[in-house]
Amino acid sequence: MATSLERNLLGAPTEEHQRVEIYSGVARLSRTVWASEVRVAGTSPDVAIMLCHPTANFLGHYALAGLAERGFGAIGFTTRYVGNDTSLIMENCLLDMGAMVSYLYERGYAAVVLVQRYGVSRWPRHAAVATGAV
Repeated sequence: MATSLERNLLGAPTEEHQRVEIYSGVARLSRTVWASEVRVAGTSPDVAIMLCHPTANFLGHYALAGLAERGFGAIGFTTRYVGNDTSLIMENCLLDMGAMVSYLYERGYAAVVLVQRYGVSRWPRHAAVATGAV
């Protein structure tokens, strides 16, 4: 029997960007970072697992459904630099992650686990410290 999954688009507000580092004027003006939330329909998981990469679009990451089927809130996250390696400032990615982590706590998650898919192994740790998660 297949598990029925629910998918939600999440938008977390961010600070106004001081520089023009996002190509899209619409994205720049929205001051929002985006994520997709996948969970078993009708449930409210306590733990969110947030998959992130500085420039890749993880809204439809292949692991989201499997994590959700195991009872987690599976979060595929994008930073302001999705598809834009040339302007990447890693510190701003941390701010974006912090905005989404705070938003997930506001939505009722008791814990948020950060999973990175990038060569910078300390990135999630720095984000967790920056947001007060540890």
